[in-house]
Order: sequence, then structure tokens, then C-alpha cells
Amino acid sequence: MSRMARSLLGTVALTCPVVGAVGCQATIKAIEHPGQAVVRKGRGALIEREGMGVILTGMAVQLEEDEPLAGMKIELLNQSNRPVRLDVQDVILTGGDGLKRSPMDPGQFKRYADMAQGDPPPARVYRPVRVAVGVGHGGWHYGPYWHHGPPYGYYDDYYFVEEYYRRRERIARFVASLFKTRTVQPGFVDGGHVVFDYKLRRKETLIVEVTLRRMPTTQPATAPTSRPLQPTEPGPLFLRFYFKT
Repeated sequence: MSRMARSLLGTVALTCPVVGAVGCQATIKAIEHPGQAVVRKGRGALIEREGMGVILTGMAVQLEEDEPLAGMKIELLNQSNRPVRLDVQDVILTGGDGLKRSPMDPGQFKRYADMAQGDPPPARVYRPVRVAVGVGHGGWHYGPYWHHGPPYGYYDDYYFVEEYYRRRERIARFVASLFKTRTVQPGFVDGGHVVFDYKLRRKETLIVEVTLRRMPTTQPATAPTSRPLQPTEPGPLFLRFYFKT
């Protein structure tokens, strides 16, 4: 493992991001396999090739009561001398059914999340409550007066409304973090989240295929030259995970 990769592993938080109504569970574990290193207490897989490091961290994304979908956090570490491009279509998930899937489009995921959480709680108009307890000549009697405070249940309604909009804000932040096509310059780190429209099943193996594209550059690799160096493809990287429960 390179020094840059060890540094990144030491500085990035190990906790799985929580996304409002989206529940994130650390139930997808990386598998010990030739060519990939298991990192982050078993949750992440690291592959390094030709100066480029890829870290995938598994996450189960769940909206309300729906079944969890497969998700991944992608981190790209460019330690080479060329820019490296990763198209979102070049991140492919193969589930237990053997079929390949591309990540969900961020706009599609946002529509799905908005639909899953439904409409906001209805706003209520609370009128003054008539309270008729008093004391007078001859003992207790009931004399009406108006109390302008909220009735019982008001604070419950307030909590549900507030929680609904907090959820929407957290989902919006998660949608903003979804991975889009990136070109990572030498010496930089970039990444994001991807969600696949694939419902996780117990005790199945997940394979994520990542294809990186090294961009042309005028910087010489072995001997000085003024001609652009043609891009070379390191080939697909296969990272393997296991869904426990």
C-alpha cells in the first residue's frame, strides 16, 4: 500500500454516512481477494494500479420501509503523472443474480427519495381553547375563559414537521454527493457516492467493476518528448464485497 493511500485511510472518517430518511448500515463487507486490500475495519476495498488507487466502501441505502439498495462510496487517488478519468457509466455492479447494473442517475434517485418520503405533514390551525374552571360563591363552579396556548398534541405535530424537513435537507446533501463523471489530476483525490437500483439479498457476493481512463499528457514517462503521450488503459478493476444480513 502506498504512502498516499495510507495517509488517506488515516484521515477519512470510518463511519458510514447517514442520509436522513436514508438509513446507512455497515452490513456490506469487503472480501479478502488477490489484488485487493481490505481496509476500514473490513468495510472498504482498495486496489492500486499504475499509480492510481481506488477505494470502495460498501453501504446499504434504505428509504423509509423499503428494502435496502446497494450503495458504494468511491474515492480516487491519483498518484500517477497523468490525469485519470472515471465515467459514472464505467462503475458496474454485478449482484447475486449475475446481471450487471450501472448506478442510478442522481435526478432519478432524488425523485425516488422524494416519492418514498411522501408529502409533508399537513399544517394545522389551532384556535383558542375554551377552559371553564373557576371558583366563586358557594364553592367551585365553572366559568369560561379563553386560553390561547396550543392544545395537547401540538408539540408532536411540530416535531413531525421539523423532522420531515430535516430529512429532506439530509437527502439533498446526499444527492449532491452522488458521483458524477470525474477527471482527477495528478496528486489529487476525488470521489462521491453511487446507488444501484438493486435490492440487497442476504448472503450474496457483490462485484463492482471500475474502469479508469488515463488521459494523454505531454509529460514524458521515460524519455523527453514534445508529442502527447497516448492514453493507456489499466483495464477494469474488480472489487468484491459480501452482504451479510
